[in-house]
Amino acid sequence: MPAISRPFSLAKLLLAVLLGCLPLGAAALADTPPPQQNTPHALIHAYLEQQIRQQGFEGEAEIKLDTTKLSQQATCAQLEAFIAGQGELRSRFSVGLRCLDPKPWVAYVPVQLKLMGQYPVAARALPPNTVLGEHDVALRDGDLMRLPAGAALSHEEVLGHTTVQRIAARQVFKRNTLQAPHSVSRGQTVTLEVRGEGFTASGEGTAMQSGGPGAIIQARTASGQIVQGRVLNAYTVLLTM
Repeated sequence: MPAISRPFSLAKLLLAVLLGCLPLGAAALADTPPPQQNTPHALIHAYLEQQIRQQGFEGEAEIKLDTTKLSQQATCAQLEAFIAGQGELRSRFSVGLRCLDPKPWVAYVPVQLKLMGQYPVAARALPPNTVLGEHDVALRDGDLMRLPAGAALSHEEVLGHTTVQRIAARQVFKRNTLQAPHSVSRGQTVTLEVRGEGFTASGEGTAMQSGGPGAIIQARTASGQIVQGRVLNAYTVLLTM
């Protein structure tokens, strides 16, 4: 008897569908496999979440995609996502999809991105040459995608830095308005240092560019020669040989 139990159950299921006791859609849903994780929609979501982390953003992301045009593309076995240009995230932009196999094609998917988080602003009006401390910085909640280009996103990017221009109260900090600790300023007198095997030589020069530790800048020697070097600290540039 066990051998006929399954056909009997299947027959009853089909009879119930035919009589209208069980919607056909419900029967079909039971046999539908779980959604694939390698769909274009899932690929773009995973790619954008990776870009959010890599570009230093922290917050709760809301991603909206318009994938209607992808239905016109051939089925693809190997897809990769990319952002054209400099790859900057914005509130509205497009993510490119590139098919590598079997037949190459490229399509662009419009994206709306909202990223709610905290960002630093000036707690009060700050004059130039202010070294920023805790009392100079406040945190504000908002959509990080609405911030101007180059905005500082964390305390670490502003605390200890020096303002190079006046910043109004509640204004967003931009990285190009702040000078990192131990930085060299354009026009500043610096020590130009040369190091070799078994020797070190130094002389005075003038920085022709601003830069923080590790930055490569140009400087002018006392004799007027233009040289290039790496900023070591607020007073020293190590010349590249």
